[in-house]
Amino acid sequence: MRVLLSILNFCIFFSFLTNESLANATWWKCFCFLQKGDCIGRITPPGTHPRVMPNLEIAEIGVKAEVQIGKMNAIGIITDATFEGIVLKQFLGEKEVETLIPHKKIDSIKILDSDVSTNTFGDTFEILKTRLQARRKYLDFINTDFFSPIKNNVIKEVLKLRTIKGSDAREEYLRLEANKITSRVKEKFGIDNIGFHYNLNGGTAINYVDSGGLRVSRGDVGVQYGASTDYEQKIYMFQTKFHGLYDVVSATNPKIVFGGRMGSVLNIFSLDNNYIRKANDEGGIPKSTNISSDFNMSWLKKQDFNRVGNGGIGIPYSIYLAPPISVFTDLSKNFRELKRLSRDDETLITLRQIESILLSEKSYLP
Repeated sequence: MRVLLSILNFCIFFSFLTNESLANATWWKCFCFLQKGDCIGRITPPGTHPRVMPNLEIAEIGVKAEVQIGKMNAIGIITDATFEGIVLKQFLGEKEVETLIPHKKIDSIKILDSDVSTNTFGDTFEILKTRLQARRKYLDFINTDFFSPIKNNVIKEVLKLRTIKGSDAREEYLRLEANKITSRVKEKFGIDNIGFHYNLNGGTAINYVDSGGLRVSRGDVGVQYGASTDYEQKIYMFQTKFHGLYDVVSATNPKIVFGGRMGSVLNIFSLDNNYIRKANDEGGIPKSTNISSDFNMSWLKKQDFNRVGNGGIGIPYSIYLAPPISVFTDLSKNFRELKRLSRDDETLITLRQIESILLSEKSYLP
């Protein structure tokens, strides 16, 4: 074991020197093979157990399965498979019991009967299937390297940006490039208005994927500290009909936030679709401003996607343009060649990251 750990430490150091990502390194895949008997070699979302990958790939909604937990096993119908664990419905005599089994406790999952029992779910079956597919697609998304294909060009562009004298001139350049990206994205998806939501009030990427979108909340961060009197159920968002993409990712716009970055996860979605039009027409969104939309909770409860989970979803995952994107994180690590990054450097890199993801030929949505 000591020899194996020494080899592992050397390989990690070698990857650091060669700038090779851990997920793509052949040696890492082989290490996974030696340790776990498989060759997954992929990263898992922060805060989740390594078993989440194989478990979500095996699990199917509505099938009969045997879940091995140490020396014990549980047999039942899989009613959900989330980033937290597998939900199993067991029939104990005349009683039906649903249990969430955390991934960390699961040794294996064996499908006993692939015939789906849809009677267990009623009209929520398709919703649950779609959410499981969204989780699988998200795992594929976070294991896709969007930086490497654009890295050389981005480095050249950052170096060019650094030669532009004056903050106003740099902002003009960044704003122009951001507008070009917005136009290309609108053209690709055939939409006129794009929405953006940061995790400023808390939340992680897997929270958004697991729950099926953005939940409404009462007021904003200020309400929690008595600094606001707005207690309406709402979602804070920026819209391209009010704000440019540069304003969304810039750290220098005091009209939007107190300064600094607005969050580490960015949700990007269409505001030009049948759901939003229906919400506006039927009073589901009674009020909108340039930074938020209020939602009618009674109307939201009637929407199909709120029949699963805790409800309260205002922006469903079905209108997302891409999975939630982790932004402004590990930029210095991914672009070591640029040394110390300025705020403008970070903004440019993030713009190109968003462009690469949204204009990707491959879809990472269900």
